[in-house]
Amino acid sequence: MKEKALYYTIGELAYTIAKSDGGVQKKELESLKMMLDKHPLFKNKNMAVASIIFQVLHSHSFSWERAYQRAISDLKKHKHFLTQDLKKAIIDLLESVAKSYGGKTELEKDLIKGVQRELEKLLPNAVR
Repeated sequence: MKEKALYYTIGELAYTIAKSDGGVQKKELESLKMMLDKHPLFKNKNMAVASIIFQVLHSHSFSWERAYQRAISDLKKHKHFLTQDLKKAIIDLLESVAKSYGGKTELEKDLIKGVQRELEKLLPNAVR
């Protein structure tokens, strides 16, 4: 299923946020897992891919910059799986990871804003 590629991207994005403040903390991985377990849009057995990718990137000490570039590229490739609700859920997940260890840094805030901008370009909000 190609939709799994989007779950992979969510793992990359979560890793980017966790790593950008200097290192991945246990609380950040726990926050990711909690969001994947509790959010209705993420309650999918395939969503475990996001957590696995996060852990693989961490075990290979990927830089947050490289992970971010890959994630944005992957978002563009798999934009057809995005919905407005999923856009919001992704940002909520990233916010949760950022807040889970010592609050959000300026870099984490900037990265989340960057993801929001990219998501908006890929799937603009409906005109009200």
